[in-house]
Amino acid sequence: MDLNDVNFFEAQQDRYPKRPMIRIIHINSFGHSGSTLVNLLVAENAGIFAGGHLFRYSYLWKRDHEVTTADGKLLKDSDFWKAIKARVEKDTGKKPDFSQGPNQFDKQDVQALFKAITEESGCEIICDNSKSRAFDKIIYDPPFDTYMVHLVRDGRAVYNSYRKKGIAWPLMPIRWTVSSIRTWLKNKTKTSYILMRYEDVALHLEKTSSTILDNVLKYFKIQKTDINKRTENTVPLMFAGNRTRTSYTTGAVSYDNSYLKDIPPLMWLYLTLTMLPALLIFGYPLTRKGVQRKFCKTS
Repeated sequence: MDLNDVNFFEAQQDRYPKRPMIRIIHINSFGHSGSTLVNLLVAENAGIFAGGHLFRYSYLWKRDHEVTTADGKLLKDSDFWKAIKARVEKDTGKKPDFSQGPNQFDKQDVQALFKAITEESGCEIICDNSKSRAFDKIIYDPPFDTYMVHLVRDGRAVYNSYRKKGIAWPLMPIRWTVSSIRTWLKNKTKTSYILMRYEDVALHLEKTSSTILDNVLKYFKIQKTDINKRTENTVPLMFAGNRTRTSYTTGAVSYDNSYLKDIPPLMWLYLTLTMLPALLIFGYPLTRKGVQRKFCKTS
């Protein structure tokens, strides 16, 4: 090839076309922080698919006879998810192998999964609130173009939510603190990042939804007129996450402040001191009265 006659680099691009990026909104949060609410809130727009916890995609193959989508259908009876399975197997030439354990993911399978959802749903963007560091490592690399919504909730409320289900563990306050601060420090200067508090979302649904959407569309360079509000009420197809959360209207969502009454005084003191750095960074008052003044007066 004569480089004087032909633009060599353009010729190579034509020969090996760039694979289109798969656009993702990732709701990055600790458990019991309202990520499903934000997922549904953002996906109220017709061009955004509410995926839920897509890192549980093994359910499509291993538990399709027992797991249901939010509309009550078994996965094996869902036309949408049956089509996704078929596309993934066709694209990869095999069924996914889950023998390595629940937190081991094949990059080729994950790429095929998101590609299949994009094509089958016709949506520009997939909203995912998976909670797995191994899964995150995949969806933050090409061919994925991922915008992070970092959702935080008062760590004492998170602890109380786990405690009520009997699954709180002694080191959870430390893990919440370290995880929240680490995510913030690592991403706070990126244009593909926005920080949101659960409390603000629950109290101001329309405002926070608009803020997230505006930032997402600006990052992906998509016109707002191309992402329209849904004209019909559709039950989300998610199969993992808080599937009981199928509504996101103002009247159906309320700010859960039960932790202010539930947590005993000594436990409140312990949690506050343990979580102090993160509580201060994310603007959470240290006292119950302070929380009530800041978040409960408008609830």
